[in-house]
Amino acid sequence: MPRNAESRGSFGGRMKVRCIFAAVVLLLGFAGTASAQGQTKGWFLGAEAGYSLLQGFSDSGSASGLQFHASPTNGYAAGLNLGYDFGYLSIMTDAFYRRHEVNSLFVANGGTGFPALTGVSSGAFGAVANISGMLDFKIDLLPQSRWTPYIGGGAGAS
Repeated sequence: MPRNAESRGSFGGRMKVRCIFAAVVLLLGFAGTASAQGQTKGWFLGAEAGYSLLQGFSDSGSASGLQFHASPTNGYAAGLNLGYDFGYLSIMTDAFYRRHEVNSLFVANGGTGFPALTGVSSGAFGAVANISGMLDFKIDLLPQSRWTPYIGGGAGAS
């Protein structure tokens, strides 16, 4: 068998690293082009979307003794932002939505409220969704340079 024959035609670890590296280089190239165009003061509107990873989650601290574990699928995320750029200072508001389907649910202990559910396992049946909003600001430290470092902060709710 030729060397590395098992990795040909598959998406192996080295190929993943190369693809991630190529994507980062490509995105940095676009970021450099955008910053070279200069900043303009005034209103701005933005949109974003992406693939969302959510780990499984459990609850075991319930007062009634309910203990469960849910396994969600990977989902999607989408958001909008609106703000005003004063030059060195930008103030914006963000709204974001995330959604994941639930793959499985296992009830380890139904507690006092649902004792009949102890040991029950279920397949896909629902979804986990989240809507969040933020009000934030950023201060550009070197707005005329090719790369603009900034500091910022904000507050939000989900």
